[in-house]
Amino acid sequence: MPLTYRFDPTHADDGVTVDVPLPLLASLPARRIDWLVPGYLRDKLVAVLRGLPKDLRRTLVPIPETAARLREALSPFGEGDLFERLAALVTAAAGAKVPPGQLSAVPLARGCA
Repeated sequence: MPLTYRFDPTHADDGVTVDVPLPLLASLPARRIDWLVPGYLRDKLVAVLRGLPKDLRRTLVPIPETAARLREALSPFGEGDLFERLAALVTAAAGAKVPPGQLSAVPLARGCA
């Protein structure tokens, strides 16, 4: 499906937009949309990790480097449920159980979701 990009932080359409034909909308799996755009996944991972509770976040510093390692471990891109795969990786990295729902519940700024 075609993607369009608009860089204008003052406009409501700032960011990447996927154009989904209405007849296909119901068949588009939400878990695929969670993956976003390949070039933005690392930024999304940084935002998710920074949104975790401090005690958990502390085990993952430095966050940008951890996000980069997790991004590499999430290959191939777009396969499976992002938050289930990420939860397994974060659990291993943090040494504490992190459920997928905790990761998907982190509020993301517009442009990272």
